[in-house]
Amino acid sequence: MGLADVKLSETPKTSPFSVAIAVFTIFSFEIGAAFTKGLFPSLGAFGAATVRLFFGAVILWVFWRPWRGTLNSAQRWKLLAYGASLGGMSLFFYLALATLPLGLTLSLEMTGPLTLSLVMSRRLLDIVWIAVAATGLILLLPLGQAMVLDPRGMVFAVLAGTCWALYIVAGQKAGASLPQGRAMALSLAVAALVVAPWGIAKAGAALIDPRNLPVAILSGLFSTAIPYSLDLYAMSRIPARLFGLLMSLAPVVGALVGLVMLHEVLSPRQWTAILFIVAATGGSSLAEGMRPLPAADAAE
Repeated sequence: MGLADVKLSETPKTSPFSVAIAVFTIFSFEIGAAFTKGLFPSLGAFGAATVRLFFGAVILWVFWRPWRGTLNSAQRWKLLAYGASLGGMSLFFYLALATLPLGLTLSLEMTGPLTLSLVMSRRLLDIVWIAVAATGLILLLPLGQAMVLDPRGMVFAVLAGTCWALYIVAGQKAGASLPQGRAMALSLAVAALVVAPWGIAKAGAALIDPRNLPVAILSGLFSTAIPYSLDLYAMSRIPARLFGLLMSLAPVVGALVGLVMLHEVLSPRQWTAILFIVAATGGSSLAEGMRPLPAADAAE
């Protein structure tokens, strides 16, 4: 959710409609993630990630028509890096989501772009945000209590966050040499091709089972096509600080969507951990001014 290669608005003026669009993209992505998780029983995490990327790419290709024009060698390599990082982010995210609640997966994943932002800014205040984020992560560890979260899921979520950080760097380079909508659509096709062999190997013929088609389309629509496209609109009309602050709320929205759609109930300790990570992300975004954390989704 969200694109790192979109130039954010530097004006403090905005409108309630633009803010509403930005908030809607957050809910759209989390609802799409819930739809994708609903495919796990029949497709598994690999298969669900594959159909989500495939249908998301198809919808965006119809909308943006990225096949128009040519690409030089440098642009191709940038798109390959962009798409590969997006594919890794999506795959690891859904592998984590197979064993972790949605809100906690998003919280752990967000540590990737948060770390990138803090490393790049080098401000003394960032030490505070690192400490706040670390506190949230510590609260998720089984210190003095039985293990509640699957350790493999936590590792996958952190790997998704790492790919998210790589996606931000690659997206900035790809977006600088191509129109943003075209770069997004082409990179998503690359991501689908990267993940497809895993999905085919694991899910096989279930990928083309027509019974999975409605949820697969909803997954691609809500988790990819809608939020990525609307973010292009919102991020050009909302001040960077406000946009970064809104996107930092994604783990909370994810936890609420997980509760309503997936019946995932979190403990008070886990809710506290999420709020610490949200505070670190939002605080860093506000302090960083014109360089807020991109949201995507991803990953994604």
